[in-house]
Amino acid sequence: MFLARCFLCLPAWGQQFQGSITGVVAHPSGSLIPDTQVTAAEQGTGFSRSSRNLQDGSDHIPLLPPGRNHVEAAKGGFETLSQGPITLLVNAHLKIDFHMSVGAQATTCLFVVQIEQKCGAYGEFNCIC
Repeated sequence: MFLARCFLCLPAWGQQFQGSITGVVAHPSGSLIPDTQVTAAEQGTGFSRSSRNLQDGSDHIPLLPPGRNHVEAAKGGFETLSQGPITLLVNAHLKIDFHMSVGAQATTCLFVVQIEQKCGAYGEFNCIC
């Protein structure tokens, strides 16, 4: 009887109240895209967790609380992709893959225009010379 009471006091090691998301980030041609930032953000609480994927394109975001998540993949030179809301349940291990296309490069141009006003013989312009 004493031994049975001791076992009832032990913690439940196998129980987990979280989930995880894994996947692969690749180009539509099939080539892998390493070093991509993958972020899962829970809608209700704003909790987010990020990871950088590996050289083989695989990513893994562990220890996520259950809830409705948006998952985003971002890397410079590629368009940022987002999936969701995705419902993550307790002990769920979801596989979410991204197929990223090359993004448009943003270019900012600054034009400096000099306007030179000349006062001439016409006299119809109110010029300050």
